[in-house]
Amino acid sequence: MMSISKRKVYATSASLLLLLFLGSPPQVHASTTAVVATTPDTVTLSAGYLTIDGGTSFSFPTRQLSGSAYLIPTTASSDSWVTGTAGTAGTSNDQITANSAAGTVTNSDIQAEGSLFNPAIAGAGLTVDGVQVSDYRGSDSGWSLYAYPSDLVSTKNYVMYGSKIQISPSTPQNTALDGTTNFVDATETVSTKTPLLTGTGNGTNPAVQIATTTSSALPTLNATGTNQLPYGSVYLSIPPSVGMADTYNGTITYDLTVAP
Repeated sequence: MMSISKRKVYATSASLLLLLFLGSPPQVHASTTAVVATTPDTVTLSAGYLTIDGGTSFSFPTRQLSGSAYLIPTTASSDSWVTGTAGTAGTSNDQITANSAAGTVTNSDIQAEGSLFNPAIAGAGLTVDGVQVSDYRGSDSGWSLYAYPSDLVSTKNYVMYGSKIQISPSTPQNTALDGTTNFVDATETVSTKTPLLTGTGNGTNPAVQIATTTSSALPTLNATGTNQLPYGSVYLSIPPSVGMADTYNGTITYDLTVAP
């Protein structure tokens, strides 16, 4: 009896399935590939700033007077990072020309030092000297960086006549705005052949070009973003004629022009 009951159920189920199939033919649906909706995406980015973010100080080690010439290297671990400050509006090239589209630069617009110059990132103390420039104008127009050295003058007002600082270039590190490799690095033009004069007796001495950008066609970015410009080496050259035992101090003022 159990086997007969199973066959009846099977037969009844098969008949129902067959009837359902015959009564419900497959449906053909119309294609929707030609139906397209396009919506626009728009964003506007305003111009940022061209800034000198800062540079490292030079603290040359002590030497004993001996009547000989000196070539004294600085040690980066003894130096420190000095954050840049905004210039006086209307008096400098970077305020008038480069940043006019974005308004007057303030100290809050200065970018933080990059990994090369941040002791917390680089390790215990600085490992390299140099300077940093950031270009967030978004104009791809380029820039040039110059250094104006002062005389080295002792606490007794004695000028270190004939002295000069010799800087050799290294390899810049650039963070492009678009986050790709589609950019051209700045070029470090500083050279030991064109030292920073620090003993002329004139107070402020001639400018020396430190770095510049090259011409590039869009969409290639021309040293756009943050440019860390490390120095390969830094030496203080002192002639044997210096005879005053004292501490000598001076400054290096960095300035930007907007023409590469």
